[in-house]
Amino acid sequence: MKNKEFKPVIICDNYERVDGQRAYNSDVKELELGFRKDEDTNKLELLARILKEEGNFEDMPINRAIDLVILMCEASLHFREAYRMPKLYNEENPIINRVAMQGDAMNITVCKDNEDLDKDIFTFSDELNRQGELLGERFRVLARTLEELGY
Repeated sequence: MKNKEFKPVIICDNYERVDGQRAYNSDVKELELGFRKDEDTNKLELLARILKEEGNFEDMPINRAIDLVILMCEASLHFREAYRMPKLYNEENPIINRVAMQGDAMNITVCKDNEDLDKDIFTFSDELNRQGELLGERFRVLARTLEELGY
């Protein structure tokens, strides 16, 4: 697979402050949503990534999995209305939302450190739309399950 470069688009840049029982003492710095393209097949894969200080893989605590789902849901909400903005985000205020939890909040922003953001955000949005049925099915299952749990 060529071009294995991960392209971050939506991030939570302060995850260490809301990381469950590890809040303010976490080795996870960011949660990221983005994509990777296989140039041989020209297919995009939407990915979630956890950025850690040392870059090692390890088991993921359940709250992190849920926090990634929250990040994905917030990104999906953003892109429903993003077409109203020429670059699909507000350049002067890249914050998409602040999700309150644990006495603080997850900052959900576009990734201004991505040098190709203005191109990559359109690619991410297009792929999100293309995978709408696949993701929508999962969102409906999640919504139903949460409702059954009483949330």
